Amino acid sequence: MEHIVKEILEGSIAQEMEIEPGDNILAVNDHPIEDIFDYQYLINDEYIELLVRKSDGEEWLLEIDKDYDEDLGIVFENSQTVISSGKLYYPY
Repeated sequence: MEHIVKEILEGSIAQEMEIEPGDNILAVNDHPIEDIFDYQYLINDEYIELLVRKSDGEEWLLEIDKDYDEDLGIVFENSQTVISSGKLYYPY
C-alpha cells in the first residue's frame, strides 16, 4: 500500500524537511509502513530516519531529531484521520 502525502501542516517538521503533497512515505527506521497506526507508532522516537519517494521518483532518506512524541505534521491521502500533536482526529 502506498502512503501518499495529501497535506503538510503549517510550521511542522515535515514542512521544514521539504516533504510535499504527492510524496510517498515508504519507511520509518527501515520498517515499511503498513497503516496509519503503524506510522504513528514508528515515529514515536527522538531520532527517526524517514524514507520518502518524491513525486519525481527520487528517494530521500531524511534524518530527523525531534521530541519523543512530536508529530511530523503529515496528512495522508489514504486516511480520513488527521494526526496533530500525537492525537488522532476523525473528520465527519
